[in-house]
Amino acid sequence: MKRRMVEVKLLGELGRRFGRSYRFMVHNPREAISALCNQLDGFKDYFCKAHENGVGFKLINNDPQGMDYDEVMMSCDRLVIAPVIAGSGGRGMSIGQILVGVALV
Repeated sequence: MKRRMVEVKLLGELGRRFGRSYRFMVHNPREAISALCNQLDGFKDYFCKAHENGVGFKLINNDPQGMDYDEVMMSCDRLVIAPVIAGSGGRGMSIGQILVGVALV
């Protein structure tokens, strides 16, 4: 698999804390998240512990429903990481999505 330039957007509190936009030359979204963890002080800790405060993260590529674990291993051109309140109705965070976020790190 070839590396490609991926635009990463951080929404909500994540964007306010760590900056809203980044670009990385990576193979897949998992590598983009790893790059954020390695380059931004406190990002990995915040990302891994947010579930303790009832917050998870929805990873969005082209599908606004979000990605599952298999999709984060595929290439993409754009990645949006959106904080989502756990337990919110409808399409809120499921425990599976929270675990996907933690597993990525």
